Amino acid sequence: MAAGLLALLDADAQLERRLLSHAPVPRCFLCTMNRLFSRGIAWTRTALPLLHAAALLVFLAARHVVEAPAGPPSGALTGRVWAAGRDVVSLATEFVPFWFAPLPAWLLTALLARSRAALLSATAPWLVFVVVYGGLFVPRLPHLRQVAPAAAPGQPAVDLRVMTFNLLYVNGAPEELAAAVRRAAPDVLLVQELSPTLATSLDAALRDEYPYRDLRPHPGPEGGGVWSRRPLRVEETWGGVGGVDGVGSAGGASTATGPTRNSLRWQHLSLEHGGRRVHLVNLHLTPPEVYFGTVRRLPVPVYVGQSTAQRRREVDAFVPAVRALAREPLVVAGDLNLTDQTPEYRLLRSTGLRDAYREAGWGFGLTFPAHPKLHLRGLGLPIPSLIRIDYVLHSRHFTTRSAAVLQEVTGSDHRPVVATLRLRPG
Repeated sequence: MAAGLLALLDADAQLERRLLSHAPVPRCFLCTMNRLFSRGIAWTRTALPLLHAAALLVFLAARHVVEAPAGPPSGALTGRVWAAGRDVVSLATEFVPFWFAPLPAWLLTALLARSRAALLSATAPWLVFVVVYGGLFVPRLPHLRQVAPAAAPGQPAVDLRVMTFNLLYVNGAPEELAAAVRRAAPDVLLVQELSPTLATSLDAALRDEYPYRDLRPHPGPEGGGVWSRRPLRVEETWGGVGGVDGVGSAGGASTATGPTRNSLRWQHLSLEHGGRRVHLVNLHLTPPEVYFGTVRRLPVPVYVGQSTAQRRREVDAFVPAVRALAREPLVVAGDLNLTDQTPEYRLLRSTGLRDAYREAGWGFGLTFPAHPKLHLRGLGLPIPSLIRIDYVLHSRHFTTRSAAVLQEVTGSDHRPVVATLRLRPG
């Protein structure tokens, strides 16, 4: 009887195994889910780069729409929507390099998957990047650099080394600032945010190398100044938007008197270089006015918009002066408080001014903030610079030989920019 019971149990077990081995539902369900998951991953690898490229193109198109001279549409609601969209696009133009941050991820996932479709879709946002910033990543090899024309017979090659530097008016390290200037060895130094204390300290440190200067210090961020190895002539200073505040000449210290608060941000001087008059403009434009609001249950303020109206008014007033000055050799340098994707930058470039860093620099050339740190629980964590807002611009009379953003530790929140410009003959 026991043997019969064991045989019955064994037969039941064999039947159960046979039934389970032929059960199709769990196995097919798992296979289906696996196929769906694989297809979803493949679709994501292909679709996300294309969506990223489409978003970049929409942003570039929206940027030109909000800059159109026709202005916002009529109507209260549409006007508010237009203003909100304009503010968002305006903020986005200040941080365009970061919109390309996912590009390495798209390329890496496509290569790991060995998918031709994913690789083709990953190239779409890369093409947008090449159009916008590709020129900044061309190798600056000697045989690929833009070559300045040779000087006329009997005339030596004439280079002018220009340095622009926002000092930070509360900077307490004038010795480091002076040391950075000496290492860069510019012919002309244009500074912004020159406080009276910094002016006194730097002038004492640089007087032997740079005996000519036009200094307009101010206790706040409105101060500015120019040091030069060659004699300077003060042509004019602008009082606010478009007004003229003072006219004079300088052989050593400036003789211009009575500058207004706004005129301190605009200096126009000239010097003799290579037997020709070269105009110098030290420019410090007004930064965007950013608006923040509070949201219930959020401990920090929230960005609600920004205005670049004052900066635009300054550029609009400056453009006619540039067109007139650019008939002769002209250098415009300073803290412009705008990135190279903003409408004001394109307006300045439309006058014929050329960006020295675009011509001879390499990389994004980010200048602000310099050496920032995020203080978290007593630790100072370094974070990268975010935007490029300091420039050396020049007229067609020059060719850029070299341009660089210096990685100096000077106590300033800006990195200095140095460019070597060669004056074209005749």
